[in-house]
Amino acid sequence: MPTGFIDLNDSGIDQAIDGQVIATSPAYAVLEAGKLLIGQTALESARLYPRWTNNRFWHQLNTDPIPNATDLIRHHADLALSHLEDLAGGFQTASEVLIAVPGHYGRAELGLLLGLANSTDVPVVGLVDSGLISIASQTPNDQALFLDISLHNITLTEYQVDSALKKVNNQLISDSGLSTLWERWANAIATLFVQTSRFDPMHQAESEQQLFNRLPLWLRTQAGVGQFDLNFNDASYSVSVNQSILTPSVSAIYDEVRHALSTLNPAATLYVSHRFKGLPGFNELLNQTAVRNLVHLSRDAAIEGCYNFKEKLLPTNDRIAHVTTLSLDKPAPVSRASTSSNVTSNHPSDHEADLFNGDLSTAPLVQDSQPKKQPTHVLIDHHAYPIVTNIDLGVWLESGPILSQSASETNAAIGSLQIDAGKLVIASDNIQVRLNDQLIKGLMPIYVGDSLTINSVPVTFIALISDSTESAERESSASNTNPEQAD
Repeated sequence: MPTGFIDLNDSGIDQAIDGQVIATSPAYAVLEAGKLLIGQTALESARLYPRWTNNRFWHQLNTDPIPNATDLIRHHADLALSHLEDLAGGFQTASEVLIAVPGHYGRAELGLLLGLANSTDVPVVGLVDSGLISIASQTPNDQALFLDISLHNITLTEYQVDSALKKVNNQLISDSGLSTLWERWANAIATLFVQTSRFDPMHQAESEQQLFNRLPLWLRTQAGVGQFDLNFNDASYSVSVNQSILTPSVSAIYDEVRHALSTLNPAATLYVSHRFKGLPGFNELLNQTAVRNLVHLSRDAAIEGCYNFKEKLLPTNDRIAHVTTLSLDKPAPVSRASTSSNVTSNHPSDHEADLFNGDLSTAPLVQDSQPKKQPTHVLIDHHAYPIVTNIDLGVWLESGPILSQSASETNAAIGSLQIDAGKLVIASDNIQVRLNDQLIKGLMPIYVGDSLTINSVPVTFIALISDSTESAERESSASNTNPEQAD
């Protein structure tokens, strides 16, 4: 059966099967009228029901009583359990799950995580430091540093590199994270709306929620520069935003990062998490540091690392390991079609936190046989259109190839297709946009054969194959045919 992977960052927990991201779920919980909302649904309702909202349960994973406890929700561990149960639906076909955990997690959090997983249908068989596995596939040299951000902090983790990649320490740079940044930028944009149109999106819960829903996607695609649109009460509002409007409100947080990076060894390599992508002014901050070697990681770096080093992360006995040291004799990628497993479902209870560190296996991995292909064109009404670097789906609706088939959409920020590290991904918060009949959650990858629906208009992703490619594939297929089985 397939292997599942989780990248446990509370700003968006990535789920994957055999190295392919299938969903992203932010760590938000909202309780309204006795009903618990979790993940993306909770994030999109947090401003509508602010009396009972919690987004700290993974950041502060413990069993300490919370102020607004109920009979069913006593502490953060209860919320984390509900989130894991929600994630479990994506792993129904998985026989084993590996989790990349935050660098600041200690023995208590790791033990509690395993205990919670044991209470769900998520068959966790291994834990690995998120930064370590994110950079393992990058063939790091000498000193490696991993800069990451979550909802509530910014951290810097140091690794030593020789024959193995070893975690040395994890440093808290700032106790402010994306939650604080989004809050301050939303307020700055709201102030701009008031100044230009006397429309205050913070005055009504519905318009405030819409602003917060659109902000993360807009930042990823616009990096804080461009037009920001809102629709409320049958009226459209628009403001022109630039980085000089947004960066002053977060200057103290950026200064904390700048100070921490100023003390680094210039010869070190700094690996920057994809979660910093689009943060206004952050690339300029990085370029001011003394570190000469900067590597911006792709959004699925941790997932790909878990996939590539899968056999080294699986336990060799019935004990679940927390891997913080990994040998760098990088194996060939695991076959995505492989169903083998050498681990049974033996999980410690939440009090068994005596995990061990280290390299777990040197077994070679099976070569990837049929990786999913990247699309080159989209097929709409029997016409193929090339995929460019960034496609605004709203513009498509207004003036692009979908115009003749769909009513005009007034808000151009409906979503976008992006090419991230050579891979096509889609981002959209609009319920009329669906990928393979599923709502878009976070950034989702797109492959040949996938189908996108925009306001009921079908879009198919295809790859054009040249004559030479077809010939090569036919020759390869012929040479791999067993003569005894050939007709």
